[in-house]
Amino acid sequence: MKWRAAFGCFLPWAMLGLLAQPCGAVELRLPANISAAPGAEVQLPISVDAVAGLTGYFFELSYSADFDFVRVDNGALTAAWGAPVANASAGGVVVAGLAAQAVGGSGTLAVITLRLRFSAVNGAVSPIAF
Repeated sequence: MKWRAAFGCFLPWAMLGLLAQPCGAVELRLPANISAAPGAEVQLPISVDAVAGLTGYFFELSYSADFDFVRVDNGALTAAWGAPVANASAGGVVVAGLAAQAVGGSGTLAVITLRLRFSAVNGAVSPIAF
């Protein structure tokens, strides 16, 4: 699945001039199909292609209320950065990452871990979207 998300434009630090990357949109990717049994955790790698000079990002991910947010970790592309910050609520999470050292290339930006609730209906489909 491919989605577009803004990078750098609306972070408060951008107003202070701390982000080196110009504002713009970058295409984010999720795996096409992920399945889990009730009670299990699923990992959603958020990937990007061909970014340059990336020093910060944020995105909002929406999902069914059948999932609970567990955590967010850096991906391979941002492995040297500090831990990303997440603000989760029922049915969604906003994730942001920031670093002083710019990265570039293609790879996994972040990995979101969700837990499927035991009350989820077996065989049900839940859309996940940016």
